[in-house]
Amino acid sequence: MRYILLTLLLLPLALSAQKPIRKPTQKPPVKNSRTVSPPPITYTYEVNPNAVQVRLYFANTKEISQEYFVDTTTKKLDGYYKDYYRGNKEKAYGLYKGGYRVGVWLFYDTDGKILEKYNYDLRRSFMFNENPYLAKRVYAAMGAQTTHLDTLDSIPHFVGGMKELDFFFKKQLKQPYFAWLAQLKGTLIVSFIVTQDGELQRVRVEKSLGMGCDEEAFRVLQLMPRWAPAIKNDEYVDSYYELPIEFDCTQ
Repeated sequence: MRYILLTLLLLPLALSAQKPIRKPTQKPPVKNSRTVSPPPITYTYEVNPNAVQVRLYFANTKEISQEYFVDTTTKKLDGYYKDYYRGNKEKAYGLYKGGYRVGVWLFYDTDGKILEKYNYDLRRSFMFNENPYLAKRVYAAMGAQTTHLDTLDSIPHFVGGMKELDFFFKKQLKQPYFAWLAQLKGTLIVSFIVTQDGELQRVRVEKSLGMGCDEEAFRVLQLMPRWAPAIKNDEYVDSYYELPIEFDCTQ
């Protein structure tokens, strides 16, 4: 009887031992996102009945500088958006929904060539044709530390390149009152971490101007959209960045 019970207890173990051992399957290697096309994300945009088209022109000309759609109820951008250089050359093109950029946006240089293709849903840049060392050289000449960027395969950047960054500052940066009274002109330098998701964190002033300029720089950086993050060894990584900001309160 004991022999029968022992046999019944050992039988499942014997059967399981006869099953072939499956080797764990390895996950396929992650491809470099710089060479892989983004998944197709398309929007079937229906004309918003509450949206009206707005066109802005360069001063004293009939050349369009911007055209977009605004929802008259929410007062937010909703629809296709175009930005132009002088001469009716496209500068940026994409889609807004509820005041936010969505889908794939195209940014152009002054020669009409695509400068960057950025997917705002994936928060990833899939094409960037600006000289990667241009910003490094310019900002180094203005006093920023840039040598650490040499260790990266691709340095972080403002989406759309340096011209888009300049346009952002011209639109958002204001002259502090006391700096205007003192007719202050100069360059301050801020530093921050560009995370692998493109967020700006740990902002601090490395070179101060005072008279309200430091506080104004902080305010504008809080309004800044996500950056395209740095790439190292085919992976998005956090990176340190120093950015000069020019103030001219003499005008």
